[in-house]
Amino acid sequence: MADGRENLILITERSEEEQKELRSKAGRASGRSRRNKRDLRNLMKAAMELPADPGVAAALSKTGIEVNDNLDVVAASILKGVMKGSPQMIEKLLELLDQDPKEKARVKQLKAEAKKTALEIKRLENEIEKQRLWLDAVKGVTQDEIPDDGFLEALKGSAAEDWTDEVL
Repeated sequence: MADGRENLILITERSEEEQKELRSKAGRASGRSRRNKRDLRNLMKAAMELPADPGVAAALSKTGIEVNDNLDVVAASILKGVMKGSPQMIEKLLELLDQDPKEKARVKQLKAEAKKTALEIKRLENEIEKQRLWLDAVKGVTQDEIPDDGFLEALKGSAAEDWTDEVL
């Protein structure tokens, strides 16, 4: 089954004119997206500053939470979710408090991976050292390659005299 990739053409395989046009389109789309996000953010900030619905404010005041604006309502909703044990609300609260649990978990994971990597590097360094020593031994001088300095021949001639002196 075709997944649509057969019609894709790499940007490097396109003419300079096509590349320029595509980059221009992408730039305009990126600008639109950034403006839309900015506008939505500004709209939400303005909505959060509006007075809270009187019914919601009255219901929350019965629980001991005083609200003035919609931001207070949102905060109370997050707090209610946290008290119910909602993982999403706990995560949101920690994120708002600049204690993002995903980031902390990622840092912990990266530290563990770094420790494992360091141990693996040390193990590989030890293995390389073993291999180097083995190669040195294999390439080392064998008995046949030791130059004869005549020491053994000198011992053969004087060995009888040496042993007779000690016996007496």
